[in-house]
This record gives sequence, structure tokens and C-alpha cells, in this order.
Amino acid sequence: MGHLILNSNYSRFQVSFEKGFFPDSVRTKYRRLINRTPDIFQEIEDLVEFSIQGITIPELGAGVAEQSASQASWARTFKQGKDLQELEDGNRTLSITFKYTDDFLNYFCLRESLVEFWRYGDTKNVTYLPSIYLNILDRNGYIVLQYRFNNIIATNIDAFELSYTSNVAEFKNFDVQFAYQYYTILDYRMV
Repeated sequence: MGHLILNSNYSRFQVSFEKGFFPDSVRTKYRRLINRTPDIFQEIEDLVEFSIQGITIPELGAGVAEQSASQASWARTFKQGKDLQELEDGNRTLSITFKYTDDFLNYFCLRESLVEFWRYGDTKNVTYLPSIYLNILDRNGYIVLQYRFNNIIATNIDAFELSYTSNVAEFKNFDVQFAYQYYTILDYRMV
């Protein structure tokens, strides 16, 4: 009897930002710098999505309801009567990990975009950032499943630290946290 060996390849995903995620003012400001490598990056999204290293979506779990033993010698357990929205309350967050590009350009594009959203969002009648997509890919690179996180609010971007005391080349990351109101799941037939 043969055994199934599962591949531990967790790199079959793609995260993308919906059009409009990066404001026009930031797009215009960084266009010249991004176009220094026109064969690789055409737009801010190309640069930022290229630098994504990982994404964390929250766990989902439900407790059990327990009925104490009355005549039997054991307690009975049942599925909770809560709906999915109640189970997710307070835990609708995303954390996306980015690697710094050589010139830190991705960090500053994201930071300025988020600052503009936080500062001017209300005056420009922008309550939420555009959606973020998480595509799960098969081994051939085709989309199998797509999560669309809707009504996004950026909640945090990691600090930016530079130091003359460290001159060793190292791989550094930063995280951006987002809250979302709800998500939709589309399978490959709908994408």
C-alpha cells in the first residue's frame, strides 16, 4: 500500500490590492522612481505586491455548549448556536508581511498611502480602503480559491528603523495590519 506524501510548499498564494488602493497623489509622486525598472514594475501595485512575503488571517473556532449529566454519568456536548458573524467578532484582522526593497520604496509607498487615508479619508468621503484579495493557487499557478476582504481599514504599519551600527546585509521585513468588515470566498469557477 502506497503512502501519500504531501508537499509542504506554502508559497502558492498571491495577494493583490484592488484598483484605487494607492491614492493618485502617491502614485504620481513615486511613478518616476518605480519606472526606473520598467521591465519589472509598471505601477505601485507591482512593486508592493512583489515584496509580499506572507499573510496571516485569524483563526476561526467555536466552543461547544455542554449539557450537564442528569441521569447519565456523562455530560453531552453540542455545537454552539452562534452564527459565523458572532464567531468572528473582534477577530477580523489581516496581517501582511513585506520584505523591504533595496531602496525601501515599498515601505514609503504604503506608509504615505495609509497616512493619506487616515488624514484625509473623511474629507474625501472615503470610509474604507478598496478590497484586498488573497488568491490560493494550485501547483500550476492557477487560482483555485479567492478570498476578497471587504471594507478594509488600515490599523498599523511597523516602525522604520535604520542604524549605522549594523552594516551586515540582512533580510528585513515589516508588517501592515488591516481590519476588515467581511469577506467573500469565490471558487475557481467564479474568478
